[in-house]
Amino acid sequence: TVFAPTNAAFTKYLGDVNKTFDEVKADKDALAALLKYHVVPGKVMLSAAETSTPASVEGSKLNLEKTGDALTVNGVAVAMADLQSGNGVVHSIETVLTIPVAAPAPTQNIVELATATTLNHLVTALEKAGLKAMFEGTDKYTVFAPTDAAFDAAVAALGEDSLATLLERADLAEILEYHVVAGETKAAALAAGDVMSAQGTNIPVTVDGMKKMVDGAEVTTADVMATNGVVHVINQVMLPPTLVDVLSADAEFSTLVTALTTANLTATFGYTKGGPMYTVFAPTNAAFTALIEGSADIADADALLALPNLADILKYHVVPSKVMSTGLAAVAGSVATLLTTANLTVAVPTTGATVDGNAVATADMLAGNGVIHKMGAVLMPPAADSTGGDTETSGVTSYGVVVALAAIVSRLL
Repeated sequence: TVFAPTNAAFTKYLGDVNKTFDEVKADKDALAALLKYHVVPGKVMLSAAETSTPASVEGSKLNLEKTGDALTVNGVAVAMADLQSGNGVVHSIETVLTIPVAAPAPTQNIVELATATTLNHLVTALEKAGLKAMFEGTDKYTVFAPTDAAFDAAVAALGEDSLATLLERADLAEILEYHVVAGETKAAALAAGDVMSAQGTNIPVTVDGMKKMVDGAEVTTADVMATNGVVHVINQVMLPPTLVDVLSADAEFSTLVTALTTANLTATFGYTKGGPMYTVFAPTNAAFTALIEGSADIADADALLALPNLADILKYHVVPSKVMSTGLAAVAGSVATLLTTANLTVAVPTTGATVDGNAVATADMLAGNGVIHKMGAVLMPPAADSTGGDTETSGVTSYGVVVALAAIVSRLL
């Protein structure tokens, strides 16, 4: 398969290298290598071409990008395709392809490289988050590195007052780890789909011809090599999915998401000033259904959403810090919640973690601002007793009383 430059392409090439055609022909070995670089073994028709990096006859790789019926080679569009011959096929191009020169071996690690390429805010952020040493070692990483301008723009986007307050956010490490992928992945190998970040959530990758996008951020400078990986410079700070994003993406939590929306709590679990982290013990739809069916006071989902203390019930499911399943034993006992008047009871017996006596069904569903533990039951805050303390009662009864009292008051009015 020959990617054949036109006469006009050769004329332009001669101007670019500042040589005459006779001078180019005089160096037969260099000319042979250049021509072989335009040839790929085998017959590849346009319809069969795929995005790939095949080796040329010269030995160096070509970068083929297929978008619909359009094909580019090293970013150069195929002008006329499928000119068949007896021993192959020719694709006409308007540019002479130049053999890539092997880059010198990198001498700087990722932190040193970022410092040298004026990614100053990134370096400062890594240090603030306690991640700097991770990128000074020998393990290989791919880093999508926001420019200083991208960090400046993120200040307002995250509701912060300054870069200094952005760098003090509780979720800073989570945001930075979302820009990191284990191993060394060059731009040519970035394909449309998802790649797992070091933070634990997926980064969506989109490809538009030669343009690579990661979660909406454009790779503006690719393949900046370091001794311990590769850096791709991007034009904005990426944010991992929030707790609400993760819950909304799981059909089992649709009732919970509706309840959060009704209680005006969705913004609380998005990205807010200071970057607070949360642990959500999240009841499934089945858990809410069981609650309704087992209660004489909650007729249906609409009645559930109309509970006067809906927000308090939901806040009772949230701990104001990130606690992974491995950390539940360390906090076992009475655990503070966003409902400041009631604590959860966490236990970690040999049979597995429980919250208010209910087993954690699925643990460690990660988000950028915390973690979700799936629950098979709705957790109800205990009722306050006449002395101001909490009774041992947990269930729907206390909220049924509230609903009944509210109904009586409304009739009296």
